[in-house]
Amino acid sequence: MESMRRSLLSLSCRAGCLKTLNTPEATTFGLINVRFRKRRDIRRAPSKLYYVREPTPKEPVEFEMIVNKYRIYKTEVGSINAFLKSLPTPISEMRKEKKIEDSTRLRQNLDIAVEINDLWNADIADQRELRLAEEAVLQQREDDLILSKNLQELEQQQILAKELLSQRSQRMANALDVENLDEALDEFLDREPVSHNFAITGKGQVVRSLDIDQKLKVYTVHK
Repeated sequence: MESMRRSLLSLSCRAGCLKTLNTPEATTFGLINVRFRKRRDIRRAPSKLYYVREPTPKEPVEFEMIVNKYRIYKTEVGSINAFLKSLPTPISEMRKEKKIEDSTRLRQNLDIAVEINDLWNADIADQRELRLAEEAVLQQREDDLILSKNLQELEQQQILAKELLSQRSQRMANALDVENLDEALDEFLDREPVSHNFAITGKGQVVRSLDIDQKLKVYTVHK
């Protein structure tokens, strides 16, 4: 209840806040409906020009507690100052030495890190060389396989081209032209005539006689 009363009293005393606090519940906490606080730039009323605020009365228990804490604080601060004055070297020089030590330690750590990084780079370089060598061997094998396959295909193409060339040369040799046209006509005319005078069945099969010279009546069916 006390904490609630203090929190309500710490609110701003503006008119809007007072309207919200001017309730039966608020009056039970001892709130007074006062006007809002003036700004600093507004002139004071003539009746308050020479008003002197009365000092807040001190509570004995609280004042004694504060005094004891202040004495403890002064004792601690005095002991710290005495300790710092009793040091063989001033605190500024100690800070400088500490800074130099830190920078030296940092430089040493950086040197160690650089050495470790160099060793790691050398190890990675060796691994990279081995990997590249293995990849080069595999690539060479693949290139050799592709080359052999291409050579086989080229040989097959050459063989096929030779066969086509020989066939073409044979056709050209047997082809008719102005020079062998008369010989071809004589050869064609000298051939025995081919008789196409034969019967066929309903399925298109040729029916020929066994011996036409003897004019036998036995016939066979040739597919």
